Amino acid sequence: MIEFRPFRNDDPPALAEIWSSQPPMRALLQPLSAYVLDRLVMGKPYFDRSGLIVATDAGQPVGFVHGGFGPSEDGSKLDHSIGVTCMLMVGPHPQREDIARDLLQRSEQYLMERGATTLHGGGVRYVAPFYQGLYGGSAMPGVLDDDKLFITTCRAAGYEIIGTR
Repeated sequence: MIEFRPFRNDDPPALAEIWSSQPPMRALLQPLSAYVLDRLVMGKPYFDRSGLIVATDAGQPVGFVHGGFGPSEDGSKLDHSIGVTCMLMVGPHPQREDIARDLLQRSEQYLMERGATTLHGGGVRYVAPFYQGLYGGSAMPGVLDDDKLFITTCRAAGYEIIGTR
């Protein structure tokens, strides 16, 4: 049975393994170590463990989603009205698409409960609180063209593509 829970401090090795299990994608840093993930994502001063939601099967992490917020106009603090699902990954699993859908819904719920009135799928430009340099290079692309699971999950949830590059 698939269960969902917030991030725990012992999760980085399993999350790095899920990351490394993704199909080949241009601009996806591979391999990714737990150390790099911990330092560049969980080490941010605005990281909220409740925004990183982990899907487990029999206690083993099988996927994760990470929601965060954009900056205020002057960049001095978070603007909770701008929510972004920064990352969505599920490892090889028979229920992969269902898990992805449920993770996205939980990210949206987390973001809206904290005040988000606008939701983005994938970090882009100034609305990119996490994963710079790990996904899409130094300029966040939104969602990579090769990231089929993230794209199809967002499209099925009603997200619209607002641009490509």
